[in-house]
Amino acid sequence: MNVEEVERKIRPIEVRKIPLSQISGVDRFREDIGNLDSLKRSIDQNGLIHNLAVNKNNEGYVLLAGERRLRAVTELGWKEVTANIYSEDISEINKRAIELYENLERKDFTYNEEVGLKKKLHDLMTEMYGKKEGGGKSWSGWSLRDTSKLLNESPATVSQDIKLAEAIEVIPALGMKKNKKDAVKLLSQLEEKIVLEEIKKRIETSGTSDKVKDKIISSFIIKDVFEGLKSLEDRKSVV
Repeated sequence: MNVEEVERKIRPIEVRKIPLSQISGVDRFREDIGNLDSLKRSIDQNGLIHNLAVNKNNEGYVLLAGERRLRAVTELGWKEVTANIYSEDISEINKRAIELYENLERKDFTYNEEVGLKKKLHDLMTEMYGKKEGGGKSWSGWSLRDTSKLLNESPATVSQDIKLAEAIEVIPALGMKKNKKDAVKLLSQLEEKIVLEEIKKRIETSGTSDKVKDKIISSFIIKDVFEGLKSLEDRKSVV
């Protein structure tokens, strides 16, 4: 499965205005819907910049993405809204992919929500198409490079964000920094500390020759870092 085929599957069948009264069903990604005042002011002044995403069914439409926008325009008294409309025969797993992709098209998430969505999208695509074991176009499956192409971001950025999302699952305090840059900086510091401590411990138990040291250093991979993160006793004390 190539990225172009995936994009075709998660594109809407049409874009048009629909009555708010016909939209039902909420499947939120946000842990906190937040204050809607600033969003309402923005919509009131500039209109709705990003369309809602809905799935058509026999009774009307089911919301796929855009809960805050839906709530905001409802409170503003709107009667209809422009929406990206998806067919009713899409699979449940494709619905989930559309929800994730549509939400990532917006830019007003907190950084921990953003990186978490990227990880969920990558994991879902890997679940749908399997993990790609090779790098050529003829290889089947899904890779991190495919996710980066789907999101129109560099592989390095997507890789860093997914790694941060994994680390936040282990140490929630990493998701409470002022911004993503500070969180990435802290994660790098933690990784360096864990690597140095683990290398020192392995060298002490395995010998001190340069050959042994080089072998230990070269064999220390990112999996070991996350095991080290999990072993921290007071996770909140890292901030």
